[in-house]
Amino acid sequence: MNTYQPSQQQSQSNSSPLSESVLSSGHNTLSQWKGIKWGIFRRILIVFIAIGTFGFLAWFTNTYIYKFFASNQTATISVLKKEIEVGVGEAFTTSFTVNSSQSEDFISGAELILEYDPIYLEYGDGGSSGFVPLENFPYDVIYEENDPTIGKVEIVLVNPSDKEYPAHQLSFVFRVREDLTREQVFGLKNKVHIYLSKDPKFVGQAGGNGVLFEAPTSDTVLSAVSIRGETPSEEAPLLQGNISAKLIIKTRFQGILGEPVGSKGPMMVRVTLHGSSGGSKTTTISFQPGADGIWTGEYSEQNLSENETFSIGLKGPKHLAKYICEAQPSETVGGTYNCNDKKIALIQGDNNLNFSNVILLAGDIPVQDGIIDAVDIAFIRANLGTTTSSVLSRGDLNLDGIVDTQDHSLAIAALGFKYDEK
Repeated sequence: MNTYQPSQQQSQSNSSPLSESVLSSGHNTLSQWKGIKWGIFRRILIVFIAIGTFGFLAWFTNTYIYKFFASNQTATISVLKKEIEVGVGEAFTTSFTVNSSQSEDFISGAELILEYDPIYLEYGDGGSSGFVPLENFPYDVIYEENDPTIGKVEIVLVNPSDKEYPAHQLSFVFRVREDLTREQVFGLKNKVHIYLSKDPKFVGQAGGNGVLFEAPTSDTVLSAVSIRGETPSEEAPLLQGNISAKLIIKTRFQGILGEPVGSKGPMMVRVTLHGSSGGSKTTTISFQPGADGIWTGEYSEQNLSENETFSIGLKGPKHLAKYICEAQPSETVGGTYNCNDKKIALIQGDNNLNFSNVILLAGDIPVQDGIIDAVDIAFIRANLGTTTSSVLSRGDLNLDGIVDTQDHSLAIAALGFKYDEK
């Protein structure tokens, strides 16, 4: 049997142009698909590389670069009252604020050195610490060392509050030495300065990181103190005589219209008797409150002269000093009464002195320095709404049991007079 075997030529001729076109097209499509897949893969790879790169840069910046710059944040010092005038034996407060350079940063601790002239000044006012804490800017004293021989105070403060304050007020009490002689006072040609030593350390948070803030690299003058020439120890005496006088003094304090709510106890008032001869005598006595807002204090003076007349100065514990020259003075507007001459004649026995028509202006809060200023106003404003006893003893001017806007308004109103009368 003959079996048909196509020739090679016939076999080749059976491959049509269509089949060749399909094969060619399939090959090209496969090649194109491979190219598309590689392009997609490459783009995805580039995206992942970019994300990884930016992520690394963000981490590195936050961990190292930002921390580096954050650690170079600055703390600036602002002195509240540089010029201070006080007498021998008088206490005063020196204060400054510390501000971080960025509002979101805050300061939580400080290590400071204060320097003063120990010949003229003492640190503190008889208490265990010279630091004056403020209710709304709390700091705990961790370490405090005063060397009175060289006039150097080292103190470490920590803010225990969880509140973040970009600015803090720090206040310290000093006192002019009581044993200064007339020669020392009048021989003092320049003011006595209190310094915050260079390179104080302030720590806190910046950008979420704990940092040491950059601080002044030179000494900062906190106070320039002028010491008045008159001294209590060198007070000229009153004329001597045979009169034993009991002084019954009635007075009124600004803002206290009735019996106190917050404080039922007496108010200690410094009473100064100034004689027409130039002598004087100061005594601190207790004044008791009345339901009508009038306070009464009594004390006796011995061996007064019938040839001398007097003016009487009153200085309340949160008030400006006021001098009164008449037994029954009055004023139309609080703070406007002026003492022009010494007209009070004291007699044997009771002397009723009704000063209740003259108001003692409030605002010179402890520690008193004879002036109503930014330190007094700032303390009251910072403690609005506070009822703790330590704050009330300083900032509750109208004795209603709370430091509030009424106290702030009283101090602002008294700013028009501002200074103790001399």
